[in-house]
Amino acid sequence: MAKLVKSPQMLISLFGFIMLNIAIMSSAYLCSLQLNTIFWALSISISITLLSYFIVKYIIRISVIEPMIRSERRSQSFRDIIENSLNEIFIFDKESLHFTYINRGARLNTGYSLSEMKKMTPLDIKPEFTKERFLQTISPLLKGEKEQITIETTHRRKDGTDYDVDIRLQLMDVDGEEKFVAIINDITERNQALKAKEKFFKISIHDYLTKIYNRKRFDELYKQEFERAIRYGVSLSLVLFDIDDFKQINDNCGHNVGDTVLQGLADYVRKNLRDSDIFARWGGEEFVILMPHADLDLAKQKSEQLRVGIEALSFVDANSVTCSFGVVEVLKDDTIITAFKRADEALYQAKHAGKNTVRSI
Repeated sequence: MAKLVKSPQMLISLFGFIMLNIAIMSSAYLCSLQLNTIFWALSISISITLLSYFIVKYIIRISVIEPMIRSERRSQSFRDIIENSLNEIFIFDKESLHFTYINRGARLNTGYSLSEMKKMTPLDIKPEFTKERFLQTISPLLKGEKEQITIETTHRRKDGTDYDVDIRLQLMDVDGEEKFVAIINDITERNQALKAKEKFFKISIHDYLTKIYNRKRFDELYKQEFERAIRYGVSLSLVLFDIDDFKQINDNCGHNVGDTVLQGLADYVRKNLRDSDIFARWGGEEFVILMPHADLDLAKQKSEQLRVGIEALSFVDANSVTCSFGVVEVLKDDTIITAFKRADEALYQAKHAGKNTVRSI
């Protein structure tokens, strides 16, 4: 900046010196004139010189010096913003991939100094990336196919701990050279919150003992599938079943054995259903299966297979158990309540038919 300011001053001095010489030469020419005339001529020349000096100085200050000062201040301001940004900012070479700059936020979070970072590349802080994978990731930028890419990955600090990051990477002109600029958000807390939310949601929709859907979740899915079946005219069947004489198992063998039976039975049924079937614990020893795109015949066939398979199971201290099944297919004039009531009635008939059987309505 000092050199920039000095140049206009030299220009002004040169201009003043020329004007002064003109004034002297003019005075010499006027020597033959009267003394008072020469005095006034010199005065006018000097006045013009001084006035010109101040005019030019003012113009240069307004048009050159002050804009340069403002530009320098803006540049410094931008540098301060980048340096003190809460985001991590990395700049690295396009060819060698070596870091040339990391801001204060990046230094604090990674634990590395700038001098240490200048000996490193992005691969040194990305345990999930190989060089081939990283080059493949940034190739759209190198080929000009994209202006920016976004990456979610993991960074490793100097102390060996990992943290999750969201990266926005682009090629930019930095001091006349094209380099990669990465703006990074630490999303560790966000991801932990999402995982916690997913965990609590999973707990809220599953039965704590059998790990299948609970009644609340079944009600939500039942409503969705019922409305879809009625709207599009596709088949939907409902199976309600329970364990025969389950109270005797609890009374004779204990509730721990009863819980083992419930867990084992639920696990067996879950493994022998279609991926599209919805299986839930309705309450106690009673279970419900919702079978989208399954007519009554298919639902009865599957129920019979489950009945036979359950009867063949062996449980420690409880030997074998049996189940009774009530099966219905949702009809056009059904409601959510009437369809379920018919399944409950079919189960009631199975119980009164001697248990360990399948009945449909």
